[in-house]
Amino acid sequence: MDWKTWLENRYTRATAAAYAREIELFLQRMPDAENADYGAVLEYLTHLREQHRPASVKRHLQSLKKYYKYLQSNALREDNPTAAVLLKDGGRHRERPLQELLSLAQLEALRDALQAKKYRYK
Repeated sequence: MDWKTWLENRYTRATAAAYAREIELFLQRMPDAENADYGAVLEYLTHLREQHRPASVKRHLQSLKKYYKYLQSNALREDNPTAAVLLKDGGRHRERPLQELLSLAQLEALRDALQAKKYRYK
């Protein structure tokens, strides 16, 4: 079964078509996508960031994750180079990196205060 059929069997027609369109763009840019590594995927996402909004890049990443999931489920690939990729910008569920919450100086001051505090019970 090819990857397009695999998508159509698992997702709605519109979702499968959207994933397929974005996977096709990836395959055009990376003819050896089946053997791409983590660095190649990041390069592609960097390229997309230059042309698209963060939410669009996240959508492309989801399509790539489905493509590599297909390869794994059909024993065409053992690993998934997109598994560890998490984009922290864009989208409504925006995750905040720690450095956006507290500065380095604030974190160090907090650590020092906790280390200096004498606890009643040890």
